Amino acid sequence: MGYAEVCVNSPAARQQTFSYSVPSNLKVAVGQAVWVPFGARLLQASLSTHRTPRRRTDQGNSRYHRTRLILFKAHIKLAQWISRYYLSPLFDAVSLMLPPGFERSPITFISLSDTRSPQDLFSLSVSQREAAELVLERGKVRLSELEKILGKKKAQAVVSQLVSRGMLARSYEIEPIKVKPKEEVYLSLVNPDKTRALLANQQDKRAKQQTAVLEFLVSHAEPVSSTEVRRVLKTGQPSVEALISKGLVKLERREVKREPISYENIEPSYPLNLTADREQPWIALS
Repeated sequence: MGYAEVCVNSPAARQQTFSYSVPSNLKVAVGQAVWVPFGARLLQASLSTHRTPRRRTDQGNSRYHRTRLILFKAHIKLAQWISRYYLSPLFDAVSLMLPPGFERSPITFISLSDTRSPQDLFSLSVSQREAAELVLERGKVRLSELEKILGKKKAQAVVSQLVSRGMLARSYEIEPIKVKPKEEVYLSLVNPDKTRALLANQQDKRAKQQTAVLEFLVSHAEPVSSTEVRRVLKTGQPSVEALISKGLVKLERREVKREPISYENIEPSYPLNLTADREQPWIALS
C-alpha cells in the first residue's frame, strides 16, 4: 500500500497537504481529482504528490472514492507556487485551473443503521428522538434538512451522537453536474428537391420570411444553426415554426464546443514607436 499527498477543498486545509493511504488495487497519478474522507465529511481533493507521507490522516479508513486526471504536473507546480507566493490555500490555487463545473459538493444523507434496536428510541433525548423519528419516517434524510429543523449546530451534534451509538449511519452522494453540454438547434430541409420545386412554382408571395428561410437552407448543403438563420435573415422564430409545422423544415439539437473568447472585432497590435532615448539602447541590444 502506498501513500499520496493531496490538497483538500476545505478552509481548514489552508496551505497544507494531507497524506492518505492508497489501496493497492487503485492506480493514482499526480493531477488526478479524488474524493477523500476528511473528518466526518467527504471532500474534493487533488493529488499533488505520490510518496511517503509527512502527515497521516485517518490512514485506516482513508480511501479514494473516485479518480480522474484533470491536471498535469506543470499545473500542480504552478498552483504550489501561487499558493506560496500569495499565501492562499493550495486547493484555491488548483481550482483556478479546473474545468467549469468541476467543484461538486458531496451531499450528506442520514439513514437508520442496520444494527439499531426499536427500544433505543426510548432512551433518547427530545432532539435525538425528533431526528430519529424523521429518519424513521422517510428512511433517508439529507443532513441539511435536519439542520433546518433543529438548527445547524444541534443537528450535527445529534447526528454525531446517534451515529456513535450505532442508531444512524451517514452516506454520501455527489451533487448533480451543474454545467451541462451546450446545445444548439440546427435547421435543415426535409426534402430539398421538393423544396426547390416549391420555390420555383411558388405563387403565394405573402409568406416572404418563410420563403427567405427556405431559399437560405436550399443554398446550404449542411444543416444551419437557427441562430445563424435568424441573424442573417432578420427573421423571427414564428417563421421557422411555421415551416416545421408544414413539414418542410426539420430541426435537430447538436452539442457544440463552448468558446469563452470572442474572436470578433480583434484589432491587430503593432510595435510602439520608441523615443530617441529608447531607440539607442534598443539598437545597441540588437
